[in-house]
Amino acid sequence: MGGLALSGVGMGLIFQVAATLALGSVPAERAGTASGTYSTFEQFGYAVGVAVFGALAVSTVTTSLHSKVADPVVTAQTLSGGGADSLLAHTPATQRAGLEHTLHAVFATGHNALALTAGAVALAGSAHVLWLSRQPREQHPAAAGETTTDAQPATSAIE
Repeated sequence: MGGLALSGVGMGLIFQVAATLALGSVPAERAGTASGTYSTFEQFGYAVGVAVFGALAVSTVTTSLHSKVADPVVTAQTLSGGGADSLLAHTPATQRAGLEHTLHAVFATGHNALALTAGAVALAGSAHVLWLSRQPREQHPAAAGETTTDAQPATSAIE
């Protein structure tokens, strides 16, 4: 619960700054276009992010459930859909404690995979932004007595 609250606060702070930067980087007459474009890509990012990370979570949980339950695919889909109580209710009482432990463990494994993947994506995105926003290196003037390749011979300027 604390992690979700922290994520919500962090996203709330970042998204406002990102929107301000996007709108502040264009002339006033193009603010509407910039706002619409920003909003479109933000929503697209949400949709793709939920789909990709959801698939990763179910895949990781399914893999973790192999050899632990009879049908790992259905169990993973039910667990990822919030159906842990349903799974436990349909389990014999003698096996319920073991299944509950297994479900907690594989759910944690899925979240660990998501956290590591999200961290790697964030680092790659940060590196990409730094690379895109780098300043071009300034050309140093030639030292006295050196010639540069763009210098024209004195005769060509007269012609």
